[in-house]
This record gives sequence, structure tokens and C-alpha cells, in this order.
Amino acid sequence: MRLIYQYCSQAFFWLPLLVVMLVAVTMISCSDDEPVFLQDQAGMLSAQQKEQITDYHQRLLAELGIHFKLIITAVSPHDINRTAAELFEDLGVQTGSARGLLYLVDPNGEKVRIEVGYDLESLFTDAFTGYIEEKQMVPFFETGRVATGVLAATELFVSRLLGTDESVPVLEVSGRQNYYSGGGGAVTAVEIGIKRASDKKDTDVDVRAQASPEEALAAYVSVLKAHIKNPQLGLYTPETRIFLADWVVTDAQQDNELRDIEKGVPEKIIIEGERAVIRYSVKERTRAPFFLQKGAAGWMFDFKTMAEVIRMNHKNKWHFCQRDHHYMFGFNDWYFDKNGFPHSRVNR
Repeated sequence: MRLIYQYCSQAFFWLPLLVVMLVAVTMISCSDDEPVFLQDQAGMLSAQQKEQITDYHQRLLAELGIHFKLIITAVSPHDINRTAAELFEDLGVQTGSARGLLYLVDPNGEKVRIEVGYDLESLFTDAFTGYIEEKQMVPFFETGRVATGVLAATELFVSRLLGTDESVPVLEVSGRQNYYSGGGGAVTAVEIGIKRASDKKDTDVDVRAQASPEEALAAYVSVLKAHIKNPQLGLYTPETRIFLADWVVTDAQQDNELRDIEKGVPEKIIIEGERAVIRYSVKERTRAPFFLQKGAAGWMFDFKTMAEVIRMNHKNKWHFCQRDHHYMFGFNDWYFDKNGFPHSRVNR
């Protein structure tokens, strides 16, 4: 459920994000800079949503050197693929870079297209881009959450860019033959605000609370593998079930979290009374801790508290936005800097 740390609400994500991110390379305001990162021709986004997307994409350009841009059309283009390529060429000329991704959303034509720059095509293949559209953006768009869907997609692109070693790979800028896009990307059909009927069989079984935190984590892995999205699982605390009831959970989110869990090994499981913390090494900054509560039936995940106190920054590294919660006992041998990022006391 890592994505809930970022996009569950504006209050949860954006204020802490602004604190930890580096100052933008330009002194102009987001409103002045908005056309560089966002053009909402259809008027679908609120002023606050525009500011959020612009600010996030601005900082990704400043730190990662990749230009993300969203265009929502008011009139359906005759050929969305050709239009996306032309818009991307214009963007490349303006920025002098082939390191970019363009989200082109056509609400009237019920399509979304992601155009990928030359220098990113080997990393963001057509198959991967189509997967992001279908499994990440579409579920959000179907509930009318366009801004959240764009941010959710960007998070997965950034995750792939950073890779397993958390470093930014060196990508040479070619812009070969003075063109910035070779047509890489994908297009997907979507009706914004209208949810499609699922062709999946109902696999939402009641995964129950478990006898130990370790068994609870194993059960959660099974939930992710099966793409179970039922918020009423016994594996979740009652408060978490209420919290998740109105949340969009996508296959792409679950796949991404499954890979993250399977790559890491918990450093410690700390239990105090009826609460537990499953945490990873302080060096594994992209793997946030898990909080659990023990009820009459066993151990359950407390995703609600996790969403309230944990944030992921633009490089998918976790930190606390508040430390006056019931799970701080699990971090007595760590200290946290002024921005809430963890550090080992041993290395002080």
C-alpha cells in the first residue's frame, strides 16, 4: 500500500513533500511555470490539482533531468498518436532534450496516450508504458481521479528509472537526427468517470488476521499476488478497512509493492504489547516499515496509521511527517533528522 503514503489526500502528501524536496532550479512560480508541465485545455483539474502536478513534475525535472508533461485536450485529435508525436517534438525543441514523457489525455475520444522520448525508450518500453496506462492510470481515470492517476503513473516511472540500486542511471542525450521521439509509447481506451465491468473472477476472499506478524506479512504477499482488492479483509484493522473503502487499488500498485517486498528482507520485527513494527535496514530507504495491531483474531495491518505518519518523497524514499504515534517504540535505536528521514544511531 505504498502509494497511499503519497496520494491518499492532499493534506497527507503535498505539505511534507514540499518540505523535503530541493528548491527548484528556477525562481518563477508554479503558476508561471505551469504551461511547461501541464495544459488542461478541457478544464478538468482544479487550481490546486494543477499546482500539485506542476510542482511535482518541476522537481523531477530539476533532480532527475526528465521532463514529464500532461496535456488534456478539449477537442479530440483526429489521430492521437500523430498529435502526441507532434506535441512531443515541440516540447523537445523547447527544452532541447529527448528525456521526456508526455501524457496526452483525450476525454472526449476516451483515450490516453503516453509518448516516450528517444533517450528513455530502452527503459520505458512500449510494453511497460502500455502496462502503466492500463493497470495504473485507467483505474483512477474511471473514478474521475485524473490528477491522482497521473501522479500514480509518474511514481511508477520514477521507480523504474531509479532501479533496484536506487541510483539514477546515466542516460546519454542523443536527440538523434534532430528528432525527440521515435513514436515510443502506447495508447489505451478509457472513459473518464465511468468504471468498466471487470472480467476477472471474484477472488476477494477473507484473508484473516494471522498468528504472528511474520505470518501476516506472508498473507499480505498472497493478497498482492492474487490482486485481491477487497478492503474488508480480516488481515486489515477495522480502521484500515474504513480508510481503504474509498481508495483505488490497482494491479500495477500491487505488482510494484510485491516486487519491493520480495526483494527485501526485514531487519527486525519489534513487538510491544498489541502492536508490532516490521522494518527494513535504515539503508533501504525505499522500503517503508509496516505497522500491525493484534486483535482477538490475530495480527492485522494498520495501513491507516501508516498513511497518516509515513510519506514517500519524489525518489520514493520514506520518512515520518509526524513522530507522536504509537509505533515509535520500533525505532528506539534510530534517530530522525528535521525532515523525518531515519538514520542509525551507531553511525553518529
